[in-house]
Amino acid sequence: MPSQINYEDIDANFPVAGQDNDSQGFRDNFSTIKTSFQDAQSEISELQLNSAKLNVSNDFQGEDQEDLNLVKSSFKATVKSVVNGTYLNFNTGHYQIVTIDASVTTGSTVTMVLDNFLQADTEKVRRMHVIVYSNGNSGVLANFSLDSGTLKKQNFSVGVTLSTTTTTAHEFEFTAIGSTEVLARYIGAYTV
Repeated sequence: MPSQINYEDIDANFPVAGQDNDSQGFRDNFSTIKTSFQDAQSEISELQLNSAKLNVSNDFQGEDQEDLNLVKSSFKATVKSVVNGTYLNFNTGHYQIVTIDASVTTGSTVTMVLDNFLQADTEKVRRMHVIVYSNGNSGVLANFSLDSGTLKKQNFSVGVTLSTTTTTAHEFEFTAIGSTEVLARYIGAYTV
């Protein structure tokens, strides 16, 4: 939007030195200056409210950002301990680092529920990356489900059995396409 600040209507040659000047010229200049200050205040307030900031978090409220060149960027991760039935909420970030809680016993199943992941907008794709640390728990089966919809798994059918003796990181990726399906992929395990 072009600026509404109007400096062109200010008569820079008024008042004329050495002569009696009409007071209407003063009123016109002051009126133009006052209106321009009001426009400037409005435009600056709009910028302060709706522009990206360097010193605070920004929420673009789902608006598209185009033609970006990201250099040296990172993703904030949600880190938490999980037990059976723990929700992994997409709204807390699409990178989740979870550790199986020490209270989980040998042979148990820990099913983590992907929450707020599906969406009505079919033109958008959501991704969630989950790293599960076994924490040395013996033979725990890590599994995932959705709060609604269908989870289609690749590379694992029921779940992934975590390491029995060492702490292992298991990496998963989930892709939501539209409002009914999530594609799940087990990437692999890494000893840490």
